Amino acid sequence: PATTTTTIAYDTEGATLIVANASGINGAAGRMSDALEIVGFSVGEPTNSSDAIGQLETTQVFYDPDAERAKPVAESVREALGGGDIELVEVGVPAPVESGELGDATVLVLMGNDVADKSLEELQGLVSPATTPPASDDATDDSVETTEAPDDEETDDTTDTTEA
Repeated sequence: PATTTTTIAYDTEGATLIVANASGINGAAGRMSDALEIVGFSVGEPTNSSDAIGQLETTQVFYDPDAERAKPVAESVREALGGGDIELVEVGVPAPVESGELGDATVLVLMGNDVADKSLEELQGLVSPATTPPASDDATDDSVETTEAPDDEETDDTTDTTEA
């Protein structure tokens, strides 16, 4: 999976983005900012959405139509977040963040519950959700091991008793 992620080429040059938390998960904007920075995006300080926005189910990616590189970078961010129902929208004034301003940023990720606290690989469908496979695999493995061990012992004991 690591080689698959490194071959994805994002258009990251010429625009700074900020992630604003519009999800119900505290700290998720900071974690998503870190994930986007790791794959090459120029990321500013995470923030929160404006009170008027409230909580969003579906993430939106905003871009400054006056900044030449904002839309291509916004499109790349959308792809990094898995695409799907995520819309690209021109940002208005005031921007839908706490301060009402994007500062030097020309791309805004208004992060909803759909992407909050998920890895980029998970959002792109490259890996299954982090918590589900280990839990079900472990449960299956444990029950198989637990079931097999007593059966083997009983079979051995029965065989030994029969032969004796």
